[in-house]
Amino acid sequence: MNNHKQRVRRSGSIVQKLFRPLSILLLVLIVAMVSVLFFGGVLRQLDQNALDILGEQVKNRKGYLENEMVSGWTDLGLTIDSINGKVEQLRDGKQIDLAHIGTDEASYNVMLGAVAEDLISVIRKNSVTGAFLILNTDDLSEDDVQDKCGLYLRDLDPVSSASDDNRDLLLKRAPTALVDKLGIATDSDWRTKFTFEQQNKYDDLFYLPYRTAVSHPELGWSDLGYWSEAYRLPDDSRSAISYSVPLRLADGTLYGVVGIELTLDYLSKVIPNRELLDGSNGSYLLAVTEDGEHFRTVFASGPYQSQGVNGAAAALTLYGESKNNTFRVESDSEKLYAAVQYLSLYNSNAPFSGTRWALIGIADSHHIFQFSRSVQRTVLSLGVILLVLGLSVVCVVSYAISEPVTTLTRDLERAAKDKPLRFQKTHIKEIDLLTSKIESLSDDVFETSLKFTKILEMASIRIGGFEVNKKTGALFVTDDFFMVFGLPNIDAHTFSVNEFGDKLDSLRDYVEQHETLSDGATESVFCMPGTPRSVYVRLRCIESEERVIGLAEDITAATLERQKVEHERDHDLLTGLLSRRAFHRVMNDLFTFHPESLGIAALLMVDLDNLKFINDTYGHDYGDKYIRCLADSLIHSAPPGTLVCRQSGDEMFVFFYGYDSEQKIRNLIRALKQNLNTQSVPLPDGGKFPISASGGIAWYPRNTTDFTELVRYADFAMYEVKRNGKGDLYDFDMLSYRSATRLQKCREEFNLLLGGDHLIYYWQPIISTRTGDIFAYEALMRSDLETLKMPKDILEIAQQESQLNRIESMTLFSAMGSFVSHCENGRIAPGVRAFINSIPNQLLTQEDSEQFETRFADYLPRFVVEITENERVREGVLEEKRRWNRRWNAAFALDDYGSGYNSEYVLLTLAPEYVKIDMSLVRDIDIDRDKQKIVGNLISYASERGIRLVAEGVETKAELETVIRMGVDYVQGYFLARPAFEPPLVPEELVRLVRSISAQSGLPTNGNGRT
Repeated sequence: MNNHKQRVRRSGSIVQKLFRPLSILLLVLIVAMVSVLFFGGVLRQLDQNALDILGEQVKNRKGYLENEMVSGWTDLGLTIDSINGKVEQLRDGKQIDLAHIGTDEASYNVMLGAVAEDLISVIRKNSVTGAFLILNTDDLSEDDVQDKCGLYLRDLDPVSSASDDNRDLLLKRAPTALVDKLGIATDSDWRTKFTFEQQNKYDDLFYLPYRTAVSHPELGWSDLGYWSEAYRLPDDSRSAISYSVPLRLADGTLYGVVGIELTLDYLSKVIPNRELLDGSNGSYLLAVTEDGEHFRTVFASGPYQSQGVNGAAAALTLYGESKNNTFRVESDSEKLYAAVQYLSLYNSNAPFSGTRWALIGIADSHHIFQFSRSVQRTVLSLGVILLVLGLSVVCVVSYAISEPVTTLTRDLERAAKDKPLRFQKTHIKEIDLLTSKIESLSDDVFETSLKFTKILEMASIRIGGFEVNKKTGALFVTDDFFMVFGLPNIDAHTFSVNEFGDKLDSLRDYVEQHETLSDGATESVFCMPGTPRSVYVRLRCIESEERVIGLAEDITAATLERQKVEHERDHDLLTGLLSRRAFHRVMNDLFTFHPESLGIAALLMVDLDNLKFINDTYGHDYGDKYIRCLADSLIHSAPPGTLVCRQSGDEMFVFFYGYDSEQKIRNLIRALKQNLNTQSVPLPDGGKFPISASGGIAWYPRNTTDFTELVRYADFAMYEVKRNGKGDLYDFDMLSYRSATRLQKCREEFNLLLGGDHLIYYWQPIISTRTGDIFAYEALMRSDLETLKMPKDILEIAQQESQLNRIESMTLFSAMGSFVSHCENGRIAPGVRAFINSIPNQLLTQEDSEQFETRFADYLPRFVVEITENERVREGVLEEKRRWNRRWNAAFALDDYGSGYNSEYVLLTLAPEYVKIDMSLVRDIDIDRDKQKIVGNLISYASERGIRLVAEGVETKAELETVIRMGVDYVQGYFLARPAFEPPLVPEELVRLVRSISAQSGLPTNGNGRT
């Protein structure tokens, strides 16, 4: 009775059966969805993504800002060189008293007036809001608060176009005399000098770099540069930061500080906070720190601006673990987060490297996590809606399905066991369609089973199967199960389950492959010995809690076909060696997964010699025999386990590996070489053609541990043999490889040079020995490429590439263009000539000559063509050069006379207006009588023929005195001036020295005529 009641309680309608589980399932899904959101880390990930986005935005802006601060705003190299040059020139000319430059009004007025244009240029070029220069040569004590003389210019809008008369600039600090001279308006807080109090950030821009330069005389200006924190000039309403560096001459004289200024108003445009988050909800902070935890704010934009008056910065403290450089910010009022990106402004060992600058993006949690909170609210609302809607749908669907299903169930209960299934129509399209398909399926089952049985009987593939019922211990085996394994005399119907298992276990010795499949089934491949061939059987077993089912299939034909395909895929058809693809697959497997098996190894790359001769003379059939003969020799000479491969054509690889010494491999290679020397190919005329092969050897691990490099090194060594006579085996040589690599690099850079603007020219003055004035400049070719820098390298590769004519054209046009540019900019005085080297046996084309003449017509009379005596000039070429020189009213100069190449012949043939005595004759001429004799003879010869002489490479005062006293017309060398991109001037004291020596020698000083 009780059991009956329990069964009644357990039973229920379809509505109940559907409603309960579906409702529970719906509730579970909604709870799971909400749980995933709240407890599965989705919200945390959304929050972290928001922080990551903030971090990436700060990182991107940091990259731009760092580039500006390191390479843009602080690009002061040319400015410092220019200021130092002007200061040295003024000091050497006695125009200023550098020792008292900070107090001598006349001196600092002259100096500041000379360098004012440099500060204006810095503002324009570097797009900064200001530039300043503070002078001082006095020792600075700790309590020094004296006013300093200097110049401070400001441009409140550096982005706008500059005015021609500097009306957009303001003078913040400048002497009174300089205000009138510069014609620039003064600001409301203008003062004549800088006033320091030693108690605010404004003082640091001068005192810190200056005192650090005193303490570190060995450091250059770039290591002494200092970024100041925010400051205000006295009475100024604008805060700014600055970058300042000490000014030091080549002799170590420290005379002031130069720097640039960036107002915080300008920084707010460079660091726009509106790009953070959405609109103006975030702030950018520019801050400094010494410990990475406590920061002093230098600049801030947006809602969290915190900089104080006169640069007094607010403190910022970060805590918590960093995720993508994002930290919590210590704040009492709200929960803030900051993304920190450090700026690399100082070199690692620079004096100010302990102070780190950082760009910080800061915002409150409400704005940062706004999206994740919105997602949270949306998901909760969606969960409630889905719950209500889902329960309603479950009720409707349950009732809609219950009645037709009940009808279908009654029909199934009434169905006869021995007749096809038939159902009443429910007038529900889907259920009626289902019942009709069930009816058709029941009719087809018997017919299909019969057809399948017949197909199995007719199939050419033998298949057998078994089933073991674990619960009943019953065994079912098909009649031909063991026949599939090639065992026809076994009657499995008499086996018990254990006997059947023992029989299968006895076949395990023939298993070649066993694996567990993804569906849990196991698959074994058996190779059963047989006559006339082995039989391959695949046995697949599926085991469940109730039964074990197995299917055996004869796969002999498929296996043999696969083996054939794999062999053809992995072996070369002509030689039977490993194919290139198979070899590389095996090698990659060894080097990647089994490097311990390599030991000491060697890769031999062999290439047949004379294959083309065989093919051309006897035909490709004999060429193939030639290749097969090499392959057979390699196979028989290499020990088992050695990989032998046909790479392509007549190139083959032999890889020896797993040895404990190189000597063992060398012995094998020596035996292989000896065997090769004994091999030959029979020819159609009855003769024999001996095998000749060249090979390169690369060693593992001595040369490299990388397979790709090993192949490249072996290939290089082989082609070294090819270039040096063939028929031998060479080891890879790293020096030769690097030399070849450098040559290739030179060729690549040479192509870049031909295709782009990579030539630059330095200029070195040629000085008159009579007046000390600059008579001419020589153009010295350089390039901005990594390897091809000097003219010798460029000409060498140009000759190899047959491109000397291109270099001749590029040299003349580029050098002459540079000369004209310097003349037009006032860097070269009117009448000064240009000595430009010309390649002896190269001519401009007619078109280039006419273009050269048209472009530089006004400067051609100042053009001197230098011909180097390193090769004999062809008469036709020389005559053409003379014709153009006469047309241009230009002159010839014989360069490097006396350097050891047919000097007298070239001198007679060229008949130049100028002869440049090579530095090898000028060096130590003051103490070398033989050199004096040679140069004296040349001077006598040149004097008779009106040829002017130039002494090159003058590097000492004694050499200068000697060549002037001997009567040389012009001098050139490092003692007078080094080559520079902008044509350098000769220091005034050297001009006076030249004139003094000339006067003491009794030479006229009013011209270049000879005495």
